Amino acid sequence: MQPGATHPPLLILGVSVRALAESASLAQIPTLGVDLFADRDAQRSAPIAVASTYPNDLFRFAASQPRGPWMYGGSLENFPDEVELLERTHPLAGCSAAAIRRVRSRQLLRQWAASCQLELPPANRLTSHQTWLVKSLHSSGGRGVRWATEQEQARHETFAADTGAESADHSSRLEAWVPGNVGAITFVSGLSTSNSPECTTIGVTWQCPAGRGAAEFAYTGSVGPAQLPKHVQENLEQLGQRITREAALCGLWGLDFILTPAGQPYVLEVNPRWTGSVEVLERVLRRPLLPDHLRGCGFSLGGWERPDVANVPHIHHGKRIVFAERTAEADLELVEWLDELHGSAAWPMRPVADLPSAGQVFAPGDPVCTVFAHGDDCEQVLQRLSQLEAAVHARLAPTSGT
Repeated sequence: MQPGATHPPLLILGVSVRALAESASLAQIPTLGVDLFADRDAQRSAPIAVASTYPNDLFRFAASQPRGPWMYGGSLENFPDEVELLERTHPLAGCSAAAIRRVRSRQLLRQWAASCQLELPPANRLTSHQTWLVKSLHSSGGRGVRWATEQEQARHETFAADTGAESADHSSRLEAWVPGNVGAITFVSGLSTSNSPECTTIGVTWQCPAGRGAAEFAYTGSVGPAQLPKHVQENLEQLGQRITREAALCGLWGLDFILTPAGQPYVLEVNPRWTGSVEVLERVLRRPLLPDHLRGCGFSLGGWERPDVANVPHIHHGKRIVFAERTAEADLELVEWLDELHGSAAWPMRPVADLPSAGQVFAPGDPVCTVFAHGDDCEQVLQRLSQLEAAVHARLAPTSGT
């Protein structure tokens, strides 16, 4: 089935679908979206409905639409039961609920990683010198991550010693904190011409350092392309192939990792869907990647082909999500300034996205907008992103009483 033309448009669901809608618009693929923001620039790419309750409204809206292809973005992998219900009635352009459940198994991921000479952070070998994190199993983007208390560590130590399992409940797990740079490798998976699973690397990115107003472990953006030691990249790519085969992944997906100062990689998790760093790689490659995703998922756009990721201009790109530090409002001055920035350059050089509306109020930690920059290397890009972030904060108007 091909989205658009005589078929229903591609339906996109997520916390924010702006990047997906933009990719679809660039590729001239008709889409219809539903998310929590319906930002003004997202509406320019496709009709976007606003969900008032998450995630129920997203799935209810999708179920009410004519039977056509759909895909999910960030956080919805946390709801495999709902994904499974919807994929029974609407063809899914993405990883199935069964695939989600397999890649979320820490036991399986450890086994697959070990077969590729990789490790996950320790989960049940506590020492008095180890620092531990609590990670929510029902959030994404680092928002459900915090430092573990001594009581949680002690409870987990007892549970792990008694059972050998990694989690004492079904809502969170403990994981050793590993210092280093957080990165992501993005793959596209699909069936080759011989009908065998195939996984191709799209690119590698580094996660931006924590920004102003963001939660300590929140995802704040990405820069790339990143260069990894050859053996590290080879092992990660081998793991991508293994996961593709074992979990039947398709389309675009990501693998998060940490590279320690000593050069030791640790696998963090699989994101079995379009990730936040994809739009950075689109800018690096200077083309939308949604067609690659759909072909990898078996949707007819002329047959799936291995994406060409070579011979592109060697320029680095990055994005940073700007978060409110305090209760603030997007006044007319900020909105007009952001609109001027948005119109100052065409994609892929456009410096801002996720445009708020005049009068929109932000609580501390809420996303305000996303800024983009390019440069000769990742350090230069990060410096320019910080300058843009500061410029947005300087124009955010405090609300009365703050």
